[in-house]
Amino acid sequence: QKTYRDMADHSAGDLIAWSPVVRQRLNEKYAFVHPENPGIDRLSHILWTGAPTDSQADARNAVFYGDKAIDRSPCGTGTS
Repeated sequence: QKTYRDMADHSAGDLIAWSPVVRQRLNEKYAFVHPENPGIDRLSHILWTGAPTDSQADARNAVFYGDKAIDRSPCGTGTS
């Protein structure tokens, strides 16, 4: 992607500011429905990725959720 190479290129504040906008625009453009629970009918989290910064790591990510929260804990589904 020309405008996004790696999450390391941006601050946590940038990711927190951009995530609600990305989420809103994706929800406006696409229909998201969980295959087993139709009550889950929108995108709620944004996963940002990047190259690992440690030789022992396989990946790097941050997950945006809620109104302004970001979590650096591993996200197995998103990064597998």
